[in-house]
Amino acid sequence: MLIARTPFRQLARLYAAILSASESLSKLSDNAIRDQPAAGSDLRSQLDANSRDLQSMAQRVVRLENLVKHLRLQNSNNPTCPFLIEGRVEGLTPFPFEIHRAGDEFISTQLEETGSWEPLETDVVRRLCQPGDFVLDIGSNIGWYSVIASKVIGRTGRLVAFEPDPDNFAILSRNIERILDGAQASLHHAAVSDTEGTLKLFLSAGNRGDHRIFDDGTQRDSIEVQTLTLDVLLAGEHRLPDLVKSDTQGSEARILRGAGATLARGWRPVFVIEFWPFGLCGSGDDPMKLWKELSDLGYQMFELTEQQLQLLPLDEERLRLGMTTSMSTASEGFINIVALPNGSNRLAAIEHLIAK
Repeated sequence: MLIARTPFRQLARLYAAILSASESLSKLSDNAIRDQPAAGSDLRSQLDANSRDLQSMAQRVVRLENLVKHLRLQNSNNPTCPFLIEGRVEGLTPFPFEIHRAGDEFISTQLEETGSWEPLETDVVRRLCQPGDFVLDIGSNIGWYSVIASKVIGRTGRLVAFEPDPDNFAILSRNIERILDGAQASLHHAAVSDTEGTLKLFLSAGNRGDHRIFDDGTQRDSIEVQTLTLDVLLAGEHRLPDLVKSDTQGSEARILRGAGATLARGWRPVFVIEFWPFGLCGSGDDPMKLWKELSDLGYQMFELTEQQLQLLPLDEERLRLGMTTSMSTASEGFINIVALPNGSNRLAAIEHLIAK
C-alpha cells in the first residue's frame, strides 16, 4: 500500500486542476465575446488572463504526460514489484530508476514527482565526470548520483559506492544492476569515516537521506553499521579516484581524516561534498577546519545550492558570513562545495555555470 503521495493521487489532483483551468478559460471566453462591443481595457485584461491560464494549463498537461510515463513503468497492483520512475537528466537517455515505495518524504518523493533530484548538483556531477573515470559515491542513498556517474564514465570507468542504510543499499544495488552500459561497480554496505570498525547510525523516520552518525537528541532509532576508511580502501590501488561525491550528513571531516595518508601522497580528486555546519559540529568537528584543510590542499572552491541557478566562487569571508546567517547551527542550513584542484582542466566543464 502506498502512502499519501502516490502517482495516482497526483494524477487525480492534476486532472482536477486541468478541469478547473478549462472551466475558467471557458468563462473568460464567454465574457470576452459578450463584452466585445465594449472592447477596451477590460477585454484586454480578460484576454491576458486567458493567455496566462492557457500557459498554466499547458504546464500541467506536461506534468500529466510525465506521470503517465511513470505509471507505465511500474506494476502498481503488486507491492512486491520495484517502484520505478523514469529518470530524466539532461544529456542522458531517460532510464528506469527505483525509489522507495513509502517512508521517504524528500528524495523519493521529488523523484516521483519530477523524474529528477537536485537538478543543479546533478548537472555539475554529470559534467565533471568523464569517460573512463574512477568515481567514489559516499552516502549513495538509493543511487541517483551513482547511476548518473556510471552512465557517464561508461564501461571503461569504475564506480565505488558506499551506503550504510540496509533499505537504501538494497535499492542502490538494484538500480546499479539495471544499468546495461555502465561502469564496473563495487558497492559497500558501510559508512566511510576516520576509523575502521562500527558505529551507531541514527535513523530518520521520514527522510531516508537524513541518517546521522551523531545523536541529535530527537530520540531516533539507531542501528550498528560498519565503517571503512579511504586510506585502507585505496592502499593497494594503482590508480586513485578522479572524483569523490560525498553527502553524509556531517561526516565529511571524518572522511577526509580517514584519507589523510592518501592525500599526503598527492591524491587530489575533484570533490563535490556537503558542507553542513550543524552536522559537522554534531559529529565533533570544526566546520572551518574542514574548509582550511581543503584550502591548504590547494583547492579552488565553489558554493552550490539548489536555490541558486549558478555556482558561486567561495572564499573564507563568504563562508564565515554564511555560518552566521543561512548556515548557522541554529538554522541547520547547508551548502555543497565543489572543490577542484588548482589548475584542473575540469574547470572548463562547469565554467559556464559559475557566476561572473
